[in-house]
Amino acid sequence: SGHWHDSTCDATAPTHDVMKSDFAAHTFDEGEVTKPADYGVVGEKKFTCTKCGYEKTETIDALGAKDNEIKNAEGKTLGKEYDGEVLAITKDDFVIEGNRVPTIMFKAKGADDNTYTATAPNKVSEYTVKVSVAATAEWKSATKTFDFAITPMVISVDWEKPYDNSNILTGEPAELLKGDEAMITVTMESANVGEAVQSFEITGKDAGNYSLAIENINVDIVKADIVDFTISNADAFNNLVIGAQ
Repeated sequence: SGHWHDSTCDATAPTHDVMKSDFAAHTFDEGEVTKPADYGVVGEKKFTCTKCGYEKTETIDALGAKDNEIKNAEGKTLGKEYDGEVLAITKDDFVIEGNRVPTIMFKAKGADDNTYTATAPNKVSEYTVKVSVAATAEWKSATKTFDFAITPMVISVDWEKPYDNSNILTGEPAELLKGDEAMITVTMESANVGEAVQSFEITGKDAGNYSLAIENINVDIVKADIVDFTISNADAFNNLVIGAQ
């Protein structure tokens, strides 16, 4: 706790061997860091008395973990138009302090939290993605959810049908993806040539993956060709006159 001068008395004198003079408390310098503190690591600092050179070591508190927030990376959007492929969301879609690898889970929007799964969706609907990172010495753990949607594929219809006295046309979308099942039914205002589209419907188990607007339906009923015909009184023309009509 301090420094002093030992007595110069005869060391054999039992009453004098512990005598001291000029006792004073140590006067320490500002100290020197011998082991820097870090996140989760206790540091050390050495202090030296400027009068007698006595040294002492004290600990430096470890740095506390910092708060952090998971954010969307600039220019990144999570949703997409339906293309039949699983939605690809990776750590590059987010800003995560400490470059930590997140755990990414998905569920249908509004569903219970116990329905989260690691399997990314590929069907048209609204979803929630949960992004979580574990704590490190430097950063606290963090979790954040983001809502996104897979929107229907926009399609169109460009059909031509010879007149057959029916005002209903059916067919698969030209853009129908392999493995999907969908059928378009278009109803015309009448079965006559040149009529306009009255209404339409998309049906089938994958119909929700496709979007069609009536203004994007181009259907023409055209004149039918007469392929074959029979003259009922053909026998009356056995004897034809050249030049007759």
